Amino acid sequence: MIFWESQPNSPRRRRRRLYCLHVWSRGKAGKSYSTRCPHFRDPLKKDAGGKANVPDEKGKILGETQWQWLESALRESTAAVHLIGSGIQILPEEHILRSGLIFPSERERLLTLIARYHTKGVILLSGDRHHAEIMQYTREGGKFALHEVTASGLTHASTGPATEPNTYRVGNLVKALNFGLIHIDWDKKPFQVQLEIRGVHNEVLQAHTVTY
Repeated sequence: MIFWESQPNSPRRRRRRLYCLHVWSRGKAGKSYSTRCPHFRDPLKKDAGGKANVPDEKGKILGETQWQWLESALRESTAAVHLIGSGIQILPEEHILRSGLIFPSERERLLTLIARYHTKGVILLSGDRHHAEIMQYTREGGKFALHEVTASGLTHASTGPATEPNTYRVGNLVKALNFGLIHIDWDKKPFQVQLEIRGVHNEVLQAHTVTY
């Protein structure tokens, strides 16, 4: 609350768990959504050995109040860009570490909501992997598309394998200290969004341009 400079009378301070919306604009409106997963998330389901994660078809990430709030916000939005923050990755399907594949029904519920309301310019923001990557996802014959940017972390990075499979990745996996940056050029017609992964010296390690 302190970091976001939340006022004493902010509705966020009265909610049982964290979820909030920020609106910003310069000619066109943009919105960013923040949801806090661990408060409602079910325990991770493990294999017989008790170590590896396995999919939980009935598992929950968000509480029903959070889902109702998010659906209402997406349904009523006319913004050109929507940034949706998540503590874990959403799109990847080849691993079951910190990803939406742990709770596949929740992952599908989010993607279905976005498609149902034809939400424009969706960019998912995620972390908790200790590496960085940019992803692009399409469905319905390419009529519905969104992106995800995973960036983590500024203090330490993974020392694991140099790469891992990801059908939706564009560019390379970044296994160095990093942070994410998004540039929106409203002046271009149509406008453009530059998704970037940058290193500790502010150098561009990975970039992808999206035109809307």
